Order: sequence, then structure tokens, then C-alpha cells
Amino acid sequence: MIFDIFKGIDLKFDISLDKDQYIAGEKVKGTLLLVTNKGFKARALRLTSEGEEKTRIETTESRSGSFGSSTSTSNTTRTYSESNIFFSRDLSGILKDLGNNVLEDGEIEVNARTNKEIPFEFDLPTDILPSYNGKQSTISYSVKATADRPKRIDVNKKITFNVSNSSYRDYNSQSGKNSPIDRNNLKYTTSGNIEDTDSRPDGISQFSGKSFPSYISPTGFGISIDLSNLMAKSRDKFLKEGTDAILDLGTGERVYQRGDRVECNVVLLADEKLEKIKNITISLYGIEHAFAKGLERTTTVEKFKKEMESISIKRNGNNAVIPIEIEIPVHVNVSYVGKYSEYYWGLEAKLNAGLLSHIYAKTIINII
Repeated sequence: MIFDIFKGIDLKFDISLDKDQYIAGEKVKGTLLLVTNKGFKARALRLTSEGEEKTRIETTESRSGSFGSSTSTSNTTRTYSESNIFFSRDLSGILKDLGNNVLEDGEIEVNARTNKEIPFEFDLPTDILPSYNGKQSTISYSVKATADRPKRIDVNKKITFNVSNSSYRDYNSQSGKNSPIDRNNLKYTTSGNIEDTDSRPDGISQFSGKSFPSYISPTGFGISIDLSNLMAKSRDKFLKEGTDAILDLGTGERVYQRGDRVECNVVLLADEKLEKIKNITISLYGIEHAFAKGLERTTTVEKFKKEMESISIKRNGNNAVIPIEIEIPVHVNVSYVGKYSEYYWGLEAKLNAGLLSHIYAKTIINII
């Protein structure tokens, strides 16, 4: 249970929820407690719940200046951010009985020694985004109570809760998911903050499509960005790094649950250095892609790796088919696509065919 307290001089808000973790489509239940030591007036009493997506990108910009015959360069760190309220519920109607009197100017008067406990509830949508706390982006949920008081400091109380979504579908994937299977003893190497790349658009001509907000970017260009197009380009860039081989998922299903085993085939030309392949490294990359004021940043947040020493090669016409598999760990970030950020998973098979010779095959999957 979540339970937290804000104490004012004459007013105290308590908010409690029946739990701190919810599933998309579930009903959130809680209680608001208002206790007053003295009477007070308020322009409004509000109780709201929100889901908010935020991005925050820091970048270092160099500036040059001349002082007489000398030139100096200084670095300035700037932060660019975006915010998107994608879910909102106004629960203020349950507070209408807290005001003992409504004054002529519309203000509400609450008597001294008021002590009321008010239950509330609301439903979460089934297609809501999952909670996420990443490097440049976050998705968070909260319930907030506010007493808007004239000529006095407002009293606010805010608590947060988490939401998971096991029915998420990404617009870049096909429907369907694999059923959970028995676990096996795979060994992984994991690391965080593996790759962090920063890029910014160079001009208007790069972007077209939906109407997104126009920005004056750090490069000085006014731009209108189709973020969905940039999201697709990020995935395309990951896939283009594969060479000479294909990862075939068989049924075409690209949506998996945490704990599932991904089973697929590496397909390559039979004469493509086949006799030199010694082992295969299979990797899963959890990739965060965030946008803010014309900047974008791609960060590999999670990486899981498995080595395959025993290789089984089958023939299919002129192609060689090598079955591989990797288990998705239970505790990983799930895929999502928001307005200013996304999180997707890249699957890579690296066929080691010598010290400086490797064959790569890649695909995109979604984890729910």
C-alpha cells in the first residue's frame, strides 16, 4: 500500500492506494483523507490522476569567441525536454461535499476540525503505456490532490504508482505472441549504458508526414518532425547493420513475453564462409530512443548475450539454415511506443568466422 502525508499549518492531505502496481485495464482504488486544524477558503479542491511521458536530453555545445588577438572556446551543457500527458482522470467530483459553504465569489469555505476520509476509484485503459524509468525518458503515473487557496500557498499532495501492460502491441510488429515455456539454464552476460549516440536533424528536407510541433533546433533550423518516421529509421538502422544473413522467426511472430524462449533460424548462402564458422554469439539489445526539441538520442540500456559452441547446419536448396535460441530474462524493460520516446528490442546473431571475419544477422522483436 502507498501511504504518504503532507502536513500544512491548518490542512493535511493523506492519499492512499490499495497497492502500488496495477495492470492495464485494472481498477485503481484509493482513499483521500482531509484533516483541518483551522478553517480555510479555497478557490478549488481538485483530485486528479495522470500518466505522463517525459524526455530529457543533455548535450554539450561549443562556443567560440574572440578577445583581441586570441580566440577561446567554451563548452556549455544544455538540457532539452518534452512532456506529454497521455492519460488523465478528473476525480474532483468526489470533493464537492468537503466545502461547507460556497461564498458569493465562488470560493469554498471548509470548516475547522474537518476530518473526512473519501474513497475514490477509476479504470485504467487497456492500451495504456507501461511505466518506465530510463536514461532519457520516463513514463510515470500519479494521483494528486490540490487545495487552491487565495492569497496563500496552495497545498498539494502527490503519490505515484506503476502500471504494467501485458497486451501491448507495437505498430511495427505483427500480432501474436509465443506461449510461456519451461526455463533452461542459459548463461548471460549483462551490462548497462552500453551505447549512447546523439544526433540532431540538419534541415527541414529530412522530415515529412504527420504534423508534429515545430521547433527552433540547436542548429538554428525551424523544423517540423515526423517522429514516427524517425522511430522507423532507428529500427532500420539497426537492421541494416546485419550482413549476408537473415534471422528467420518462422511464423513471423515478433511479440514475446518476458521469460519466453526466442527460437529462430539463421539463413545464409551455403558457400558464405560456412566452413570457417566456429561459434555463434546471440545477443538481445534493449534500446531506448528519445526525442526532445529536435534532438534525438539512442541508448542501448540492456544487453543479454549467449554463446553457442555446438552448431547444427541444415541445407535448404542453396542456403544453409542454422537453428538458434535465446531465453528472454524475466526482469527486463518491456517494449513501448510513446509520443516522444520508444523502447524496442534488437536480436542479433554473430557468426564468428575468423579473427576479423564475422557474419551478422539481425531482427526486431517486442517484449511485453
